[in-house]
Amino acid sequence: MSGLSVKKEILHLVTFISLLKQLRNKKTADEAGFHLVNEFSKTVTYRQCLYWVYRRGAVKILHASGQTEVSEDSPYIRHLAHIIEQKIKKEGYSSRRFIQDKFEENGAATAYTMTPTEIQMAEIEADDELYDYRPAESTVCAICTDDRDVLGGIWIDRNKKYENIEIALIEDTADALAEKMRAEKSKGSFLERTAQRFKNIGFLIFLAVLFAGFIPVRLSVTAPAEVISQDTYVVTSPINGMIEEVLVKPNQNVSQGDILFYLDRTELRNGYNLGVQKLATARAALEKTERERLSDPSKSVEVNALKEQIKLRKLELEYYETRLDLAEIKAPRDGVVLFSDVNDILGKPVKIGTQVMKLADPDKLELLVRIPTHSIIDLESNADVEFFLNVDPLHSHDAELRTISYQSSKDEDGLLSYKARAIIENPQDVERVGLTGTAKVYGDKTLFIINVLRRPMIAVRNLIGGAL
Repeated sequence: MSGLSVKKEILHLVTFISLLKQLRNKKTADEAGFHLVNEFSKTVTYRQCLYWVYRRGAVKILHASGQTEVSEDSPYIRHLAHIIEQKIKKEGYSSRRFIQDKFEENGAATAYTMTPTEIQMAEIEADDELYDYRPAESTVCAICTDDRDVLGGIWIDRNKKYENIEIALIEDTADALAEKMRAEKSKGSFLERTAQRFKNIGFLIFLAVLFAGFIPVRLSVTAPAEVISQDTYVVTSPINGMIEEVLVKPNQNVSQGDILFYLDRTELRNGYNLGVQKLATARAALEKTERERLSDPSKSVEVNALKEQIKLRKLELEYYETRLDLAEIKAPRDGVVLFSDVNDILGKPVKIGTQVMKLADPDKLELLVRIPTHSIIDLESNADVEFFLNVDPLHSHDAELRTISYQSSKDEDGLLSYKARAIIENPQDVERVGLTGTAKVYGDKTLFIINVLRRPMIAVRNLIGGAL
């Protein structure tokens, strides 16, 4: 074995030991799981790494590699959770005796390799048709336990077979994660025992909470928001072509008449130049024929034909001149140019009417609030809105609800939401169009306990309705 190979293996071992140390130094298992899914790739390469917990017989995926947050409503996340649940059932983890034997034999974590065929069988057993999942060639599901229950684990996959040494590293890493999860569970048990000893204090707290539940408060809903323009002009392509050059940048201020972008003019220039040559040729032929007519009157017919041909050539030139002007797209008015990135539209083929970018009036701002369907409440047209921009989360802005859509519609991420528009009271305090944040929309007054339990009651209603 070469010295370079030994050095790489030693460096790999040091990286792995450092990862284990960092996991054990995290304050909570949740922090350890987030760190693991994003840093474990330095030890074992993978396509996707997930950290999940097992609570009350259901798998909940908390963290995924490359993502700051995991949406429980995502079909992909729900689908993988069902597959992991089927794996837990198949391996026999529903028996505490089995878990205890596994804990004594393998420690706090056991890694299982899963083939695409096994994953597809788990899909059939789960009767899950939520998501068209394409399993990786090799998947490892590490299950963490204590001496009685399944705590959670990690899911890691890639399109390359895992070696035995890599599976051992995954299992050892999951064991370190299980240590943190067991510590949190024992801490929770201690708190439960402590609460049991102070029943009287708990009863007093219950009375205080019950009393607070009848305090009148305003019903409210929190939703993502974005600063948009009330007056937006859609810049489209006037002809078919390909975007050759973009002269503006996103969020750039432009004036009326400024050139925004060019369509490909190569074919139009060639047609124009050819038309100029054809017109010159027709004119020369006309001059020659007119001279010949002086001695040969029969040339008059040919002269008239050449004059008509010259008219046709002029029309062709006017056509190409018009097309060349249309290929130069200018701003129809002053405003701010809105589009994602120059590279996204450069070289893009477009047809007549295809939207390329938008032109917004920066002086007429309003707030677009996307209220999820499961959070909608009864809102009046003049309801108060308070929103916080992500660039300045400590400072709030006031707005007043103007309109809300009658029906929900899909957002860019595929989720259904009601679109509410609000007038910003002090638009001069907002820097520009396109800023995002969180808005809180207020409705009618209700009891505090109803405001708190509204979402759980909706979930229970949906559950009972689905069961019936």
